[in-house]
Amino acid sequence: MRIAVTSSDGKNVNVHFGMARDFLIFDVDGDKIQQTEIRSSLPWCGEDADAKFDDDAIEKAASVISDCEAVLTGKIGECAYDDLMGNGILPFESNDSIENAIKTYMNYRKVARGG
Repeated sequence: MRIAVTSSDGKNVNVHFGMARDFLIFDVDGDKIQQTEIRSSLPWCGEDADAKFDDDAIEKAASVISDCEAVLTGKIGECAYDDLMGNGILPFESNDSIENAIKTYMNYRKVARGG
């Protein structure tokens, strides 16, 4: 399974989805967690925004992580949340280390699927 993460330091989930310049991509196979790549994006909210906030900006960010099951992010707005869900990507808020956030998401996923 593939998971996207927003992080400013490569160690913690600590960036708002709309402010993400990069998505760290992790492949998860059982207990094995491996970062496989970094994908660039244009932030559309906050002081450093490079793009205007609109549905196109959200869609562009969603397209960057379209092969991911989930995105672990420090915070996400309602419009972006709904758009990602509509694209089959589950937004999952966390302010933990990346490793702990992925483990928490995996536990959530297991419970949500009934086992």
